[in-house]
Amino acid sequence: SLSVVAEPFVIRICQLVEGHPLALELAASWVDALSCREIAQEIATSLALLRDDSGQRPLRHVSIEQIMQQSWARLTDDERAILNRMALFAGGCTREAAQQVAGATLPLLKSLINRSLLRLEVSHQQAARYGLHELVRHFALTPLADEGELENGRSQHAHYYLPFLAEQEANLMKAHMVAAMEKIQPEMDNIELAWQWAIDQKQCALLAQTAPALTGFLQNNGRFAIGQQLLKAAHTACPETPQLKNRLAAMLNMLGVEAVLSIQLTTEAFTQATAVHDKREAAYACLTHGATLRRSSHFTAAWDKLETGLSLLSANDDPWLQFAQFPGHRPDRQAEDRGKDVANEEQGTGKLHHKKHKQGPVPLHAPARSRRSGSIIILSAAALSLPAVAAAVVVITVIAIIVAAIIVIITAIVLLAP
Repeated sequence: SLSVVAEPFVIRICQLVEGHPLALELAASWVDALSCREIAQEIATSLALLRDDSGQRPLRHVSIEQIMQQSWARLTDDERAILNRMALFAGGCTREAAQQVAGATLPLLKSLINRSLLRLEVSHQQAARYGLHELVRHFALTPLADEGELENGRSQHAHYYLPFLAEQEANLMKAHMVAAMEKIQPEMDNIELAWQWAIDQKQCALLAQTAPALTGFLQNNGRFAIGQQLLKAAHTACPETPQLKNRLAAMLNMLGVEAVLSIQLTTEAFTQATAVHDKREAAYACLTHGATLRRSSHFTAAWDKLETGLSLLSANDDPWLQFAQFPGHRPDRQAEDRGKDVANEEQGTGKLHHKKHKQGPVPLHAPARSRRSGSIIILSAAALSLPAVAAAVVVITVIAIIVAAIIVIITAIVLLAP
């Protein structure tokens, strides 16, 4: 039987070969010599493991690479060149991306589809996409690396997808938010691949340009943990970039963790943004800093930061202010909201959204569970409302099932009673 330790690596093997029956058989033939972890690691780097030299298989089933070579030999030079560059995409791509990144023409795309090396995925909700089977993609990337073209291809890929994401930032803060998210979602595999390339190459300006849109998208989807992972890696590569510090701090705040680090990041980001007269990032730093303090029931200090941030945004006339929901973002209620928070702090109730926390302000270094005391900056209304609605639906569904079960039991008892 499959062990708990091996299960994730077996799943990874299935993903790497995309369920190809022969590839799975060849991978399974190594379980006597390698662990599932090692098999997955080998396949991720090379298809050489997917072969069987025992002499018990037909020649055409001895090796995945051999099967690929047979198909490769039938291609023209142009078809090979396009197939190699189509392997740069993760999760497929649109026709526009195929043309701009891979230099693909419609006749060549059609030819590769007819040879069953490329597949067309059609959906009513989004534009048609071209994709490769994962084994074909793995095989086709090898010539790019051998010819020294892989790095150039990765660069073109990243400079297509990261600006594409950055262009969606404005729409993520307007009525077109849902349409923007639907446009981004199919490209997330490509975006994450491009983001990693930018980290590896320390393309700090490109990461800074993209960080606001990436953060907004992931927050709207409630994918805070993934956002924390991506932004931490980027901040490590580019530690002097205020846009990355601010967005990482916001993700930590959404998760309710590492408050001390969040405040350190926003303090540094404010200093860096102020030095270059970037009011938007300076405001973002103040608001996120204030939200972290407010979550920990340090209301007076929090409001000093929040009001500073809001004044900077007003002066900058940033559309982000109209979209986001900040504590005190309505001028007509700002004084009233601050007064309530300060009164609660003085009384030691730590009251936020009518929830009492009699212990008073919580230390910033306290564990996350002890700091669930209030609201934080909501960079997107959807980041809070969607998870809440989903939770409510689940609770209502469970209650309905329980009630139905009780009714069935009572009915059965009545019918079966003598």
